[in-house]
Amino acid sequence: MNSLTFALGIITIVVMVAYVSAVFAYVLKNKFTISFLKLASIGIFTAMMASMLNALTFYITTTRSLLNTATAFVIGMALMTQPLVATFIGVIHGGLSRKGLTRAIGVSFTGLIIWNEVSMGIFLYYLFNPIIIHFDYYHIFYSLSFVYALSYGINTIYFLVPMTVEMAVLYFVYKPKGMHKYAAISIFTMDLVSPTILGNNDFVFIGGVLEMAIMIIFMVIFLEYIASHRLLMPKKDAYHIKMIFIDYLFMGIGTFLGTIMLKPFGLVWIFYAMGIIFGMWYYYHSMFLENINKALPENKEKIPRKVRAAKPRNLIFFVLLSSFIIEFLMAASMDFATYDYVPFYRFIDTVPVYSGVSVTSVYVHIVLREFISPFVPATTGVSNFLVLYDMAGGVYKFTPVSIFIEIFYIIGYITESSPFLIIMGLEMGALVISRIRKLADRGKKINLAFALTAFAIYTVAGPNFLNPIWYNKLPLWLSTGYEAALYPYLVLPLIGSYVLYAFLALLFGRRSYCSTLCPAAVMYGGSLGQAMVKYNYESKLSKKESGKYFSNTVLSIASMSWILAILASLFSYYYTSTGRLFFSIYGIDPSVFYSYFMWDILWYIFFISIPFTGMSPCRKYGWCSTGTLAGVFSVLGFFKLKVKDKNICKNCTTRDCASSCEVGLSTMPDDFIEKGYFKSVKCVGAGDCIRACPYNNIYFYDVRNFVREKLKIANKHESSSGAMSEMKQQNIITKK
Repeated sequence: MNSLTFALGIITIVVMVAYVSAVFAYVLKNKFTISFLKLASIGIFTAMMASMLNALTFYITTTRSLLNTATAFVIGMALMTQPLVATFIGVIHGGLSRKGLTRAIGVSFTGLIIWNEVSMGIFLYYLFNPIIIHFDYYHIFYSLSFVYALSYGINTIYFLVPMTVEMAVLYFVYKPKGMHKYAAISIFTMDLVSPTILGNNDFVFIGGVLEMAIMIIFMVIFLEYIASHRLLMPKKDAYHIKMIFIDYLFMGIGTFLGTIMLKPFGLVWIFYAMGIIFGMWYYYHSMFLENINKALPENKEKIPRKVRAAKPRNLIFFVLLSSFIIEFLMAASMDFATYDYVPFYRFIDTVPVYSGVSVTSVYVHIVLREFISPFVPATTGVSNFLVLYDMAGGVYKFTPVSIFIEIFYIIGYITESSPFLIIMGLEMGALVISRIRKLADRGKKINLAFALTAFAIYTVAGPNFLNPIWYNKLPLWLSTGYEAALYPYLVLPLIGSYVLYAFLALLFGRRSYCSTLCPAAVMYGGSLGQAMVKYNYESKLSKKESGKYFSNTVLSIASMSWILAILASLFSYYYTSTGRLFFSIYGIDPSVFYSYFMWDILWYIFFISIPFTGMSPCRKYGWCSTGTLAGVFSVLGFFKLKVKDKNICKNCTTRDCASSCEVGLSTMPDDFIEKGYFKSVKCVGAGDCIRACPYNNIYFYDVRNFVREKLKIANKHESSSGAMSEMKQQNIITKK
């Protein structure tokens, strides 16, 4: 690149940024008074700039010939006529007498800005990186050459930085409010840390991490806003939240597909480029739309902001679903872009052929010999996925059935991986911390702090304390017994974990596991989870299961979950102790596959469907065998919910204890009136009923209360015995 070329590129950037920022800021500021002629002039000149850039791009990327030169000229002139035709049509329909913005003008200007930005990006990329493109003249608009050019032009610093500057300028000119403000900020900050912005492999992982960090911060803001409005948001804010989550989905899909190939600007990164384009369209269109609504004559009187969104349940479902997909895709991208922490795998040469996770683990060392540093950026194209597949393991042969099983296995492996758990933990943990700050109940604050700590330990620290000769990867997630092969070490931890949970449930109730040790306590315990409690009584399925006992259907599900867990454990033991493929699922450890399916796929399906199934589905519908075990021993033990005065419950008309229950136990008030206490296999001791009671009439009763009562009786008996003996002594003295 010579100095003249560099200077030309810089001048192009400065002129374009200054023009777009100044002109469109002027349009937004004069939204009520700007004339049709001024708008038409701006549109025509903007289109001229874009068409010139398109013509120049074609000219510098093709061989010098009369045909190519003529084609470049025709392209420029043909594109330049479009705004002239649009202006002529506007004049025919009486445009000369109009003032102010309209919806059609807003859409047109949005398209013009995007056209200019993309044209500039493509032109600058090829100006700084001279390449001769052999266009297919017969199929130019859908040939690979055109797609490559589009991907190259958008996924480059020459496009992303100028666009970010223009977005920031328009943001400070317009100053959007509410969720629009946060959505706008997140778009131009994410573009500034795009994985492709530096054009090299080394930044892909770093850019992906920064991009995900920005997503997490703003997703927490949006989810907290949804929770604070009890899922009923103003219509405008609901629109912005929906659009920004769609944009996040596009970016996640683009990053996921791009990191499989990993070469920035490659063909597969076109999907990421489409995500950037969608973000631009939403950003500029929303800016124009807000101003257009104010500029229209019928909207000059102030309209109340709080017009509620229609079908909020569908929106909440979409937000939950898109959040999971985004986190899954970004976690997978991190797994693809950068290999796992490798010092642990240096033990791999000692691993038997049929060890821990799968039969393919023996081949991992072949790949790992190439890497010596802890984090190794991948540069080998699609083999990034193959390396991840070798590390994850899976089926040993491919058939129609085994491919289906492998898909489930890979999904489970990614949702089990540290990147996914950390991403999800940061998001949901932030919502828990937000709730802790608002709570006045000190006991619940401690309970949620324990749940956060347990989640962090499960995710990051443990329990890779087992001999790596037998296990090549073993995070503890939800229950030790589900998570890995049982031979030779995990039989005792499996039994011991259930004994521990049963003992704690006897003493303190099901809350010792479900509301403290289980990671689901973090998912349900945050501000968003508490806002979704209302779905317990809005969901038809949930209302059918609102009693204190499990229905026959749920009992069947609970029994089946136990049978499958035991069978998976037995087959796992025999598979890992003998190495016989007969005991495996196409070479996958049965215990691991069962765990992945139950906790890394099915659990998230139920969590996402809370708007339609009600809160706490794993607790309510019986398919968590650990939870049902804790529930049974909770009923057999000391724990119960008690009331101080039954008469208060008789006169209560609110039934707030039932409506606030995380599990939706509607019969709770009836038991309080009849018995003065409430016991249920479903009760997880979340304590929302205690905090919701307007009379402060409910409290937890567990082994501590039992011991206090016994000590109190013993002390009372001892004091009464002492008093009697003292009276006897006084009588004896009197007689004497």
